[in-house]
Amino acid sequence: MMDIELHYVSNITLDNGVKTNIINPHILHAYEVIKKRNNYWGIFLRDKEEIIGNTMVSYEKEDNIDYLLLVSVYIADKYRGRKLCKALVEQTIIKNEMRNKTNLIKVVIAGGMPILKCLLSVFKEHNYTIKKYKTKNENIQILQNIRPETAIKIEQSNYENDIWQTLFFEKND
Repeated sequence: MMDIELHYVSNITLDNGVKTNIINPHILHAYEVIKKRNNYWGIFLRDKEEIIGNTMVSYEKEDNIDYLLLVSVYIADKYRGRKLCKALVEQTIIKNEMRNKTNLIKVVIAGGMPILKCLLSVFKEHNYTIKKYKTKNENIQILQNIRPETAIKIEQSNYENDIWQTLFFEKND
């Protein structure tokens, strides 16, 4: 049985034993990036004495529009397929809402269908609209709403051509 704890980490948080429990190099790298930069933070997932996953996010601005960039969601190989992505992403969304800086979250889907389905599920539960760039030149000021099925179709064709899909999730009032 898993004994899951979630930890918020930023460049100013106390460690609370997070770093000493990181074995995985991907997770350690994210931790080190977050600790060095003030606009980065993340949620770290602990099972008993081991950090087994994390999110890393940063606040960004494009054409005067503020958004939260979901830089990465990572779960150690042996823990995948246990719906842990959902807990990590959910906690990240909730923390962002508490910080009250932006209702817009940008994600570049590089991990294929599993991460896309996780994100679509969590953002739907938290009342977000899915959007994508309306134009080829990626103008953040012109986004269009899309349905989850459309994002899945795009991902299916992108995956075969190794193209990454950029999506935005915007909180509905």
